[in-house]
Amino acid sequence: MYTNNGGKYPLLKNPDYVESVCDPQQFFRINRQMLLNRDAIISLEPYFNRKVVVEVKIKTQEKIIVSRLKSFFIQRMVRGLKLKSYYKIIKQAYLN
Repeated sequence: MYTNNGGKYPLLKNPDYVESVCDPQQFFRINRQMLLNRDAIISLEPYFNRKVVVEVKIKTQEKIIVSRLKSFFIQRMVRGLKLKSYYKIIKQAYLN
């Protein structure tokens, strides 16, 4: 886990558990390994095949790439729109 003030701490719980205890309006799971705090996001840039690259306040070695499916939701979250749980929205999209 990385903090906004540059701290780095080992995470002793799995990402699914961490996601379950975090506020879904403040944190967003962008891939299997990473949850982002909304306040850490500086910008979003279009990437290949409707994916999005996220620039964050914390320096990272690799680009943070959000999948096509989740890019819609992170863009809405950054714009400040309150969404229902994005899992419910995704589930509805697959059912229709």
